[in-house]
Amino acid sequence: MKVVDALEANNSYEKMAELLLAIGQNRQAVVALVRAQQWSKAKQVASEFVPEMVAEVEGQYKEWLTQEGRVGELIDVDVISAIDLLIAKGQWDKALETARQQKHKPLLDKYVAQYAAELLAHNDTDLMLKVFEKYGASSNPANFNIYKAILDKIVAQSFSTPSEEFSRLSPVRDLFLSVYEQLVKENSESRHIFERYVHALHLMTIRSAMEDIQTDDSQHLRLQQSISLLRYSDLIPADRVFFQAGIAAKDADGEYAPLAFLLLNHYLDLVDAIDEGDASLVDYSAFEGTDIPSEVPLPERPWVESSLHEEIKEWVLATSVDDGANRELKLDSRGLFEATIEANGEKWPECIITGYPITRTRVDFGDLCADKDDLNRFLIAIKTSPTDQLINVQEFMSRWADQPLSMSL
Repeated sequence: MKVVDALEANNSYEKMAELLLAIGQNRQAVVALVRAQQWSKAKQVASEFVPEMVAEVEGQYKEWLTQEGRVGELIDVDVISAIDLLIAKGQWDKALETARQQKHKPLLDKYVAQYAAELLAHNDTDLMLKVFEKYGASSNPANFNIYKAILDKIVAQSFSTPSEEFSRLSPVRDLFLSVYEQLVKENSESRHIFERYVHALHLMTIRSAMEDIQTDDSQHLRLQQSISLLRYSDLIPADRVFFQAGIAAKDADGEYAPLAFLLLNHYLDLVDAIDEGDASLVDYSAFEGTDIPSEVPLPERPWVESSLHEEIKEWVLATSVDDGANRELKLDSRGLFEATIEANGEKWPECIITGYPITRTRVDFGDLCADKDDLNRFLIAIKTSPTDQLINVQEFMSRWADQPLSMSL
């Protein structure tokens, strides 16, 4: 045994293992091979002579690979540990690529969600969206708060141009559609709320895409899109929704003037409630009989900048002292607020172009439908002004419907 001790003293573990094997001390031989970092030999000897040590050798090998940072080799023996090692090094791209290569979606979804949570903590929604776009977004309810946090941050912002607004909103729209499609396949109850989110985001993006088209038809479609978004004021900041719908109605003037007065007055009430932190200050009685939500969460801060807010305040005040000014909803041939799609136990199909109820000629494509005239107006706008944004909206609707959009004669 003096020879063994001498070999150990000189760190000659491999020769020490050979000697131990020769004298039948197999367990000690395996230990010596592990100390020599001769992992293949250690596992081979353990398998042949000491089977109960195989798991121990494998565990020590994984631990050694992890400590040494040898990711490539670790992937071959323990992919989870390899991914965790990459994450510990901050190499998220490599970690997610490694997870994707395993072709096991729950594994990839787990790490995508983990990365998204880290990005959320750092308030990096842009990178979160890129990660979801590249690796996919899971329909796991545990992720829903992450998706909502992304949406809440983007829709709370003001953008300098319609193009910038579109570029920020469209990835969020795509994210929510992706999750919605999965929820539909799973027949999940959550599909209903995600469907509403998709409708709201679609209306916002199609409106942004049409903003630079200065035709009467385009202006009227944008007006209807803005008014339809009132239906989603429980999902999108309510002060923003009422402000934009009110401004669109004010710009349209004429028969929409009373509606503009009503909506902008309500907008002012919402801002007062936000400033006071008291939702009970808002009176929704003017919207009874509509499908505009009567209870909405208040944003943390107003969406409109103070100077523009003061302009609206002055306009509402000036209008209120005009004896001829009315403050009322605009009703249609049904005797209902014209944007209402659900009332008195009855529901009308929602036009995918405007969000308005379809009360005239209906065109179906896939699970979606549109008012024939409004669909044609939108498609004509694309033909006459084929911007990247409009083409993107058309492609989005085709994906959503799982069917191309075409002119209806």
